[in-house]
Amino acid sequence: MNEVTKTREDKTSMSLGEKIEQIRGNQTSFAFAKEIGVEWEDLCRFEIGTKLPSPEILSKVAQIGGTTIEELLYGVYVPIK
Repeated sequence: MNEVTKTREDKTSMSLGEKIEQIRGNQTSFAFAKEIGVEWEDLCRFEIGTKLPSPEILSKVAQIGGTTIEELLYGVYVPIK
C-alpha cells in the first residue's frame, strides 16, 4: 500500500466524532458547544460517539468546518479553509 492510499484510508476511517473534534480544533469544547447550540455534555457525547447530532447540528458543524453533512457522515473530511 502506498502512502497516498494509506492517507486516504486513514481519513475515510475517521469517525464522525473525530471529524467534529478536528473541526473544533483548538477551541474549547464549552465554546464550540455554545457556537453550535448544544450543551457541553452533548458535544462530548458526539465526539466520543455515544450520541449522534441532529441534522440541524450536523449542518452547523459542517458549515463551520467548510464541508457538507454528507462528507461528515460518509466521506473523507477535507477542510476547505
